[in-house]
Amino acid sequence: QKYEKSALRISITGSTIFVILEIVMAVITRSQAVLLDSVYDGVEILMVFVSLSLVPLMYKPSSESHPFGYQIESLFVVVKGAIMIAVTVGLIINNIQIIFHGGQHVNFSMVAYFEMSATLVSIAVIFLLRRMNSKLTSPIVIMEIQEWQIDSVASFGMCIAFFLPQIITGEWFQPLIPYLDPILAIILSLFMLPVPVKTVITGLRDLFLLPPEEETVQEIKDIVSPILAT
Repeated sequence: QKYEKSALRISITGSTIFVILEIVMAVITRSQAVLLDSVYDGVEILMVFVSLSLVPLMYKPSSESHPFGYQIESLFVVVKGAIMIAVTVGLIINNIQIIFHGGQHVNFSMVAYFEMSATLVSIAVIFLLRRMNSKLTSPIVIMEIQEWQIDSVASFGMCIAFFLPQIITGEWFQPLIPYLDPILAIILSLFMLPVPVKTVITGLRDLFLLPPEEETVQEIKDIVSPILAT
């Protein structure tokens, strides 16, 4: 529990700093893509606070009233994934409306340098959480690592995309610039969406004690077979 809580606190601290900076940047630049990041990370922080209070329950042994232990972790994963799906779909709808209203101009260079810095910080947090989780193999910490990985890839993609107006100076590209930010926000949303969807499906399988997916079964067989052969 000590290592797990420490890892979650690191994730909370990093996410809190990110959310504050992203909100400030979203207000200054009016970027929907940055706003997407800030809302997404804000939901993550709220859920991590909840997960910290749930850690002690996960280590309670099974009892007569709870023969399968406390299925808090699986329920938490399902709720978190469902909230992420709702937030992502809502942002996609919002950015489609912006596109139909003619798009908007943002400070591309400022966002590009901000996202470059965010990518480097995300990689550092991932490295730290992985080292801590090597002693745990905690599903919740693994989920946090996956979310930081998504953030790092998304930040890097945004960095490249927001440098485009400086790289492409042709007249043909100028009419597309107002639509670059909402289109990028939609692409990022679609990129992020499969992760919470898969999380919800996995959590529901655990809650209803359904068998794991065929890929998971095959991975277990691949690991166990060499051991049994010896």
